[in-house]
Amino acid sequence: MIVHKVIQKLIDDPSHRLAVFIRHGEKDTSESGLVLITDKAKINVKAMGLRFSGLNVPIKIYSSPELRCVETAKILNQEISSGNDDIVLTSFLGDPGVHIKNNDNYLDIFNRSDARKIYSQWKVGQHYNILRTPEELQNELVEFLKKIPTENKISLLVSQSGTVAALGYALGLLDYDTEKSEWVPFLEGFVIAY
Repeated sequence: MIVHKVIQKLIDDPSHRLAVFIRHGEKDTSESGLVLITDKAKINVKAMGLRFSGLNVPIKIYSSPELRCVETAKILNQEISSGNDDIVLTSFLGDPGVHIKNNDNYLDIFNRSDARKIYSQWKVGQHYNILRTPEELQNELVEFLKKIPTENKISLLVSQSGTVAALGYALGLLDYDTEKSEWVPFLEGFVIAY
């Protein structure tokens, strides 16, 4: 899970607001065709939400519209604010996600491959016709963060793995080696102070 002490240290500096990007809870791909989170993930998400609520600062939750992300965000919201705050759904975080420039072409490649392989190829300069470059991602992130209201100390952003991996890489914070089976763990990601 995200390092709680680092977040607390950044919160203690009044000049910082934090954007905490996390991947949704562990996927449960049931036979219904819906991609939700597992019962174990629900417990882990609840525990994470309790840690965030213990920070006693204003937190706003943003989520990809993907079901597993929304489910994760709703549990976090329940623990952090007793379900009183609305969750902001945004395609910036997934469905398709900020890293995808052309979703139709991306889905065509994705159906023949997978997100991890596409990510590896993207890191070496391929697929820039369908995925944003690292520089474009940095610019898109800056514009997105400018739109977040300033009254919240933490913006908790629940996303899917491809978006977290691409943004983290573009910022120089994450670099998964998919050849070594590295990928974004569930409920992990990165924190930026801005």
